[in-house]
Order: sequence, then C-alpha cells, then structure tokens
Amino acid sequence: SAVDPLASYHVHALTALPDDTVLAVTEGRYENCDAGPHDILLRRSTDGGATWTPTQTLVAATNGECWANPTFVVDRTTGTVFLFYNWCVRLPGNTTCSADSSTMYVISSTDRGATWGQPTELTALFAHFPYNWAMHGPGPGHGIQLDSGRLLLTVSHRTIINGVPTSERNYGVS
Repeated sequence: SAVDPLASYHVHALTALPDDTVLAVTEGRYENCDAGPHDILLRRSTDGGATWTPTQTLVAATNGECWANPTFVVDRTTGTVFLFYNWCVRLPGNTTCSADSSTMYVISSTDRGATWGQPTELTALFAHFPYNWAMHGPGPGHGIQLDSGRLLLTVSHRTIINGVPTSERNYGVS
C-alpha cells in the first residue's frame, strides 16, 4: 500500500458554489509544524460532494516553502472564486514552530476552481498600519460577501516572534 509523504493535513477551507460545485483546500504539511514546509492542496466536487477529483497541488513547497492559511471568498455576482494564502518565513534563531513574517497572496478562478490564475501579492495593503506587523494570516476558512456585493476577509497580524516579547508583538486583525 502507498504511504502518504505528508505528515498531516491542517487548516482547511471549504466553499460551496451555487451550481453544486464544492471546493476544499488544506495545507499539506511535510512536518507537524506551523512554519514547516506546506503545499496548498485542492479537491473539487461538481456534484455537491458525492464524488471528488484527485488531490491537486495549487501551490507547491518546491524549495521547502511554508504556504499557509488557505481562505476562500466567492463573488456570487461574477462567479469568481478567490483563494487567499500566505508564505510564512521563520527567521534564523527562531526555535519555535511559528513563523516570524509572511507575504500574503491571492489567486482566482473564473471556472469554478477548475483552473487558477497567477498569484498577486497583497502584503502592501497592510503597510499603512503603525504596528510594525510582519505576519499577515488570512482567515483561515472563508470570507463573506455582503448584500451590497462587498467581499470581506479577516486577516490576523503580529510582529516577528524572534527576540520580541509576547506583550510587544502587536497582535491585531484587519
């Protein structure tokens, strides 16, 4: 029998589209560590979850990257599915299993998750905050669309861990 090369699957996101398509993503972790190497993996169902496609790697940890916090937001007006995630980095000297900083990205699909566009980096959205945030974690899970059409997504933030006392990490949410 085959042995799964991944240590675990953690931080899941799920969205159901109006046409019975269901998208499920998760972090495929190569080690049991929040800041360890992770792929972002997708499975897709077009029949309300009765059957599923094989696992597809959307974002690969080809060089040991830590891709994390997959989070969906669906624009029900246009049908576009957005998948937000971050690339986490642990600084040298950080002996914890938590990353110090991250870069946030989004990819999108206009065909119900069958194909995905190129990533767009979003970290600059948070540069105007005065808290010295270095970590930006979308969701996890999913955002929402208001009746007005506006899309909302929560993002948690903090400063680096390495050498910074917990009381000075400026935890916050935007």
